[in-house]
Amino acid sequence: MAPYLVNIRQLLFEQATEIIQRWLNICRSQRELDFNPKHLVNAALIAARKSGYKPMSLNTLKQKNSNVYQRLGF
Repeated sequence: MAPYLVNIRQLLFEQATEIIQRWLNICRSQRELDFNPKHLVNAALIAARKSGYKPMSLNTLKQKNSNVYQRLGF
């Protein structure tokens, strides 16, 4: 999500953080998170902004993580 929100949608760091945190709260309701969300979100956003890295395509997502692809409704 970080590369998309920062490098495609050009959102401010705070806006992207809020969106990802909301999504992680939904995930947390499904299962316990086994990582520090605040640290991971900050690191992902900083890395995405520094590198200019773009998100993976839908075809790549389908191949590498079909479960997530299906949950997105594609």
